[in-house]
Formats: sequence, structure tokens, C-alpha cells
Amino acid sequence: MDKKVVTVKINELRALMPFAGSDESRYVLRSILVEAKPGFRAILAATNGRAIAVLQSDAELCSEKEAFEVLLPTEAIKDVLKLKKKEDEFMVATVTRETIAVGFPNSKRLVSFPNESWEWTFPKWRQAIPKQSKGKSLAHGAINPHLIAPFANAVKCLTGQSDHGLRMHQAIEDGPISVRCHACNNFFGVLMPMLGDCDEPALPDWLALEVEPAVIEKPTAPVFETKTEAAPETCAA
Repeated sequence: MDKKVVTVKINELRALMPFAGSDESRYVLRSILVEAKPGFRAILAATNGRAIAVLQSDAELCSEKEAFEVLLPTEAIKDVLKLKKKEDEFMVATVTRETIAVGFPNSKRLVSFPNESWEWTFPKWRQAIPKQSKGKSLAHGAINPHLIAPFANAVKCLTGQSDHGLRMHQAIEDGPISVRCHACNNFFGVLMPMLGDCDEPALPDWLALEVEPAVIEKPTAPVFETKTEAAPETCAA
């Protein structure tokens, strides 16, 4: 593989890093996928298996002659961010088959690490995006705020606006939820459905609730209506 270069914005990486996984045994989920295609802006994707965040970079168009993908580990990105200066806005990844060097344009400040992109396959995130446009819109109160917070923080990181204006849509009941933002059209998220225990847990004893015993009615014997038939008339002798 010849040397290839892709440029993304620093705030875009920061927006997606919280969506990456933390499991040490799953290198691919601890990384941000960067898809570069000639003549297009890069696509970035991250997932922890419970949520997916995807965005189209606002950086320069890819000038390479061939499309390529690269995995940028979040730990390596953090190391590069330690070298960031106030004026730095973009981050450049220079990729060969053996190594990846991530730094800043026109700067010798960079971090190099082995390229393990060839050994791993990033989840097919496009297959998880709901294709149907029909369904229902969901209010923010209908979803656990803890699950929505990463999407709101990502939009704030990309736009600088606290009023994120997230729009959530569910195509099918109990299916994945798509997350969009009117102020950030190049960002898209998916919240995957989670299975929970459907049985209501028993109330704790310390509540000392007086539970009235259930009243069980004894079944009564069925009453059948009887009819008395008149004796048949006899013919007179």
C-alpha cells in the first residue's frame, strides 16, 4: 500500500470518541473508523455496540486516487491531542501498510503507531441504520437522558451550541432509534434497542407495606333450572 493521507477536524474526532468502546480485548471498537473516498469528504464512524455515531467531515476533500479505510485508536488520538496547540484545527493521518502517523498540518508534532487496520473488520454500521422513513417521533422524556447525553455532547462539540435540537425517530416499535440534529446535518446517530427484564421486581421489605390478602371466592355449585312436566293424559276406558 502506498502512502495515503486523510484530513479531518479535531472537534470531529472529539465528538465521536465517547461513542467508541472501552473493552481492551476489542481493538476495533476502541477506534474511530475513517473512510476516505476520492473527491469526497471523509466519513467517520464510532460504536460501542449500544450506540453508533457517524459524521461527514467538514475538512478538505480526499485527493487520493483510491478509496481506503483506517482505524484510529482513541488512545492514540488522546496522545496526539496532548501535542495540540490553540491554533490547531485539523488533524492529518498518514497511512502506510505498516504504520499510521497522526499529527497536525505542516507540523512535526505527531504520534506514530502500528497499522492494525488490516487485522480487524469494523462493524457494518450502515446495516444498523433504519431504512424506513415511517414510524414515530420520540420526545426527549421518552428516553433515558443518560443514553441521549453523548449525542447532545457530540452536537455541542461540533456546533458549539448548547441547544442541540436533537430529533429522534423510531421506525418500528422496539427497534433502533435514529438521532439527528437540525443544526448539524452532517451528523447521524443510532441508539440500538436494549433488552431488559420484563418482570417487575418485588418491593423491598423495608417499605413495610401492608399487603391485603387476596380474597378468593369459593365457586358456587351451578344451579340448573328444572322443569316439571305434566303427566300424560290417559284415555278413558
